[in-house]
Amino acid sequence: MELERVGLTQNESKVYLALLDLGSSLAGKISEKAGIHRRAVYDALNRLIEKGLVSYVIKSGKKFYEATNPEKILDVLKEKEEDIKQKEEVVKTLLPELFARYKATKSELSAAIYRGKGGLKTVMELILKEKKDWLSIGSTGKGPQVIPYFLPGWHRRRCKLKIKYKGLIADTSEGRKRAKELSKTGLAEHKFLPKNIHHLQTTWVFGSKVAIILVSVEQPIIFLIDNKEIADSFRGQFKWLWEVIK
Repeated sequence: MELERVGLTQNESKVYLALLDLGSSLAGKISEKAGIHRRAVYDALNRLIEKGLVSYVIKSGKKFYEATNPEKILDVLKEKEEDIKQKEEVVKTLLPELFARYKATKSELSAAIYRGKGGLKTVMELILKEKKDWLSIGSTGKGPQVIPYFLPGWHRRRCKLKIKYKGLIADTSEGRKRAKELSKTGLAEHKFLPKNIHHLQTTWVFGSKVAIILVSVEQPIIFLIDNKEIADSFRGQFKWLWEVIK
């Protein structure tokens, strides 16, 4: 009989059914009938007494236990139902504060797509607004070809805001040329990625944002993700690569 389905534990169920069969009994007899250790029987009996499903009398200094009327199980269920209702009301009053705390630590996720030279400039302006270190993975050195007149002034503003650049640059002729140019801008350091890695995109990480750039001189495409957890994940990958590459 599955009394566990109405809220009793397995041991409570075995003890209660044993008492129904035995009638008034000592713990030892109940243990034999239920097939569980005497210590576990005492624990189950105490819980059943609390639930009103077992009573006891003392005869000659010994406790004799007896199952109460099975209809009492319905009362137990009603008490549980009432207890659940009370807890639901408590939870309802707590939800506003709990939700506020949840939102405070949960990062929102937003994403956008930018196209063209104007889109690239927009994302670079966001780097200045964030005022956080700028990490770059897979730079190909094509930036000066895409927005040649914008970059010098932008880097001056970056240095004025003390935003550091740290880049893992493609080991190509364009990449090496760009690395020299970046070193001259100030607040910049770089390493070269292995030559056997083929780069189709550049990834920037700054503040809570990650920008994935598909570089084309005519029409760059930028996927921008704004989420602290994702940005921190990319930041961790960058740190690992930086330490591995000599």
